[in-house]
Amino acid sequence: MIKELTENPKKEFVLKSDKRVNVFMTVGGEVCYIVDGCDIVKPLKLDGWLKQEWEEVKEPVSFMDVLKQAKKDNAKLFTIKNPEHDVNFTKQPLYFILSYLSSTCTDDLLADILLNSEWYIEDDEND
Repeated sequence: MIKELTENPKKEFVLKSDKRVNVFMTVGGEVCYIVDGCDIVKPLKLDGWLKQEWEEVKEPVSFMDVLKQAKKDNAKLFTIKNPEHDVNFTKQPLYFILSYLSSTCTDDLLADILLNSEWYIEDDEND
């Protein structure tokens, strides 16, 4: 987590065992944490925190962002979530998601799913 924060300071992480604890890097380069519901930002003391399991907080992107990323990096994987239409693909290539949806949905439903779902661009786990 610390390595990823130093490489990309805009990333944010949440403690797996307590989703209320977020870790981020300040503009000054200090790694800090905040507990949800509290306005106090505290410097992260690395002693006990490094042993904890963290996961990156991901923000959804638009379908246009997905297309731009797919054009730039064909090997990327994507996640799409749309509970209203019972759509949930995790870390799949774009061609797989589109192929499945286009073979099972009408045009208007497909358009609605593509435009109104939460899309996430996944990091390559080998990076």
